[in-house]
Amino acid sequence: MSALRDTEFRGKVSQEISQKASSCPKCGAPIKKKTALFTWIVTIFLGLLFIGSLSKQGTSPTGDASSASTKSMVTPAPVPASNTIVASGENMQQKFELARTAKFAAYTSAQNEVQASMIYNQTNKEDKKIVATYGSYLRNWVGTIDSIRTEGIVGAEVVIETPSGVTYKPDSYINKGDCWLCDVEVSSISTGSSVYKQLSNLKDGDLVRFSGRLIMDSWESPLDEGGSLEHPDISVRFDSIQLNNNEANLTPTLTKKRGKN
Repeated sequence: MSALRDTEFRGKVSQEISQKASSCPKCGAPIKKKTALFTWIVTIFLGLLFIGSLSKQGTSPTGDASSASTKSMVTPAPVPASNTIVASGENMQQKFELARTAKFAAYTSAQNEVQASMIYNQTNKEDKKIVATYGSYLRNWVGTIDSIRTEGIVGAEVVIETPSGVTYKPDSYINKGDCWLCDVEVSSISTGSSVYKQLSNLKDGDLVRFSGRLIMDSWESPLDEGGSLEHPDISVRFDSIQLNNNEANLTPTLTKKRGKN
């Protein structure tokens, strides 16, 4: 039992009632129960925990702060200049050749010629994207000499084949005009050039490294789509063709500019 002071009456009236009673049995006034001491202690304790958690969120441990500071000091990788090897360490010859020859299987298994032509056209776009991204100057690419000839052509022609089934030849044109050289093929490997002299010391079957500039779209052949995927024939303006001495540090690359071989 507890004593209740009922303020609804004039004067002070008290009466012993049960602690479980919700109202005064005499006047019906609600009983205002005092909050227990234990409840106050628990409430204060929880409040202190909440304030402590907020203060921890505002600061970070020494280790985290040093880690964040270290990350902020990391210098971003420099953007390579256009005349540097963009794909350093990556075999760009393999990347370029397989981007084309690997599509031949899909071409031959196409449901019809329209679907096959779509595969061919998409492959041409992907090749152009590679060249646009990395450059058209190839350096230290590897292949085997299939043939060297000077007969029937002004200058020299060399045919270099690679394990991927790709063939590289010097770009050439047919001379037009009213002269004794008219309608004769003229090679970009001119007589007396440095590449012409290099070819004089090479023979069929030699494993060589070569550098030069790709002639854009020379690998496309609308009249022989399948052949241009299985065995692409690519024109190059050669700057160097030398015996491959198994230099392990020479990675086939594509660049924007010629640079040094």
